[in-house]
Amino acid sequence: MPITDESPEFSARFDCKKRLYKYYFPKSSLDINAMRDACRYLIGSHDFRHFCKMDVGNNVTEFRRQILEADVGALDEKDSDNATSMYMLMIAGNAFLWHQIRCIMGLLLLIGQGRESPTVIKELLDVETNPRKPQYTMALDVPLNLFHCTYDVDKDWVYDEEELRTVIAHLQSDWTMHSVKTSMIKDCMLNLEAILDSLPKGKEMVDSKENVSERDRVMAHTTCLLQGVTPRNYTPLLKRVTCSTLDERIEYYRKKRKIAIV
Repeated sequence: MPITDESPEFSARFDCKKRLYKYYFPKSSLDINAMRDACRYLIGSHDFRHFCKMDVGNNVTEFRRQILEADVGALDEKDSDNATSMYMLMIAGNAFLWHQIRCIMGLLLLIGQGRESPTVIKELLDVETNPRKPQYTMALDVPLNLFHCTYDVDKDWVYDEEELRTVIAHLQSDWTMHSVKTSMIKDCMLNLEAILDSLPKGKEMVDSKENVSERDRVMAHTTCLLQGVTPRNYTPLLKRVTCSTLDERIEYYRKKRKIAIV
């Protein structure tokens, strides 16, 4: 989109009015409805200090941001019921804090796993009642994609047909190579799962009224998306060790700068 001489200070970054991010993940055993319920609490203007990595050292002390859209949906509606079905968090706003979306996704994964209630989002947004951020790990960076940017400019985008064909061809090649690897892994995974299901079960499994194959199934597709070591005993977010408050961090950096100047 060519920018005219009347707008020499136009910035593709700072003049962006809306950013749409997508975070991709497999369904696995996640409770998608619970994750969608949690997303509803994110929409609107809130103080997101508990949903980011505070950057007080660089003078970032305002944490109110507006989320315009937030929802979880299937990438392909025709493939939405399998453990390997791909889903995505779609979240849009005019600006985001440092690691805000990865922190949000980390919490949504805990909610999808049934470890937290969707209302924990509402509780963490209440910074008066909960002034300290509980310690938790954010989601992996690889699945996060800045998908679309919107600008308040009365201009049309210029597309070169040959360039579009070149980009599409590159993406098709990337898709082929990654899909081949995915298919190879999935083929091995399904074969090993079938072998696991065929193994003799212990007496406690045979006597159980639950579906044996469902109870004994390995469902670790999303474990790798949460960084750090998975604890053996889970501690609810609001009962965890907390970080320092915003005022405490501001005072810390104020003293640190004062010492450096002296």
